[in-house]
Amino acid sequence: MPKSEADRPSVRWRVARSRPSVLAIGGFDPSGGAGILMDARAISAAGAHPTALVTALTIQSTAGCVDVAPVDAETFRSQLEHLVSAQPPLVVKLGALGSADIAQIVANYLAESPCLVVLDPVAAPSVHAGNAPGRPLATDAARAIVRNEILPRGVLLCANGMELEALSGLKVVDTTTAIAAARVVIEHGARAVYAKSGHWPTTDANDVIVFRDTTCVLPAPRLDASDVHGTGCTLASLWAGRLAFAGDTSQGSIADAARWAKGFLFRALESAIVVGDGQRVVRLDRD
Repeated sequence: MPKSEADRPSVRWRVARSRPSVLAIGGFDPSGGAGILMDARAISAAGAHPTALVTALTIQSTAGCVDVAPVDAETFRSQLEHLVSAQPPLVVKLGALGSADIAQIVANYLAESPCLVVLDPVAAPSVHAGNAPGRPLATDAARAIVRNEILPRGVLLCANGMELEALSGLKVVDTTTAIAAARVVIEHGARAVYAKSGHWPTTDANDVIVFRDTTCVLPAPRLDASDVHGTGCTLASLWAGRLAFAGDTSQGSIADAARWAKGFLFRALESAIVVGDGQRVVRLDRD
């Protein structure tokens, strides 16, 4: 018999096999190229254990998004309460929140939780199918809750130029303007801003991470990835997973995790795969 409780095989196994948990909250993209499915893959690739809550269902493929339907808010609330009671996340990664009701539930939970938050403020699908106008992935009311209640909590914002413009009110076209816009967002409560260069009219793909007192430029050559689906949520989830894996939320570790996520995504974009009609998909596995 075991000499002590710590000698029990099940206890030794739990210690040896434990992994930090990252909770991804966002929309469900059936194509697997973005949303919760890609979040889970990216978090796993970063070394953490993914859990997930779906905020909205989409009629979507790699050819584009046709429609969006938020999930029932009370079901979402029950899922969240049950999940975090047994598996409290070290990091929460937020994507599309869908409705104002769900955004408020998330904001209320985060107000009481010590977890780190990585926010990808996606508001709409990157591509709609055919000529369909589609629907936004978050209502105006939901975006207001993100801006007024979630952002001031000290989140790590991971935003492209358009998203950063919407939150700051400033035009973003390069690292200089991104830093200025990031400073505005930090004044509204964000702890750090990762500004993604994918949509900037620059010849390089130099991202920048901005803190209140310093900035770090993350250099890279520009790849032709305009037809690759889900790069934004993948980067944010890689960042979130790496932060949880490192177990350190200091400014230096936040920057190191961002560098790692960018490097991993760059290699994944070089080998993006075709899985049907429409856009390519980021490849996170390795041969």
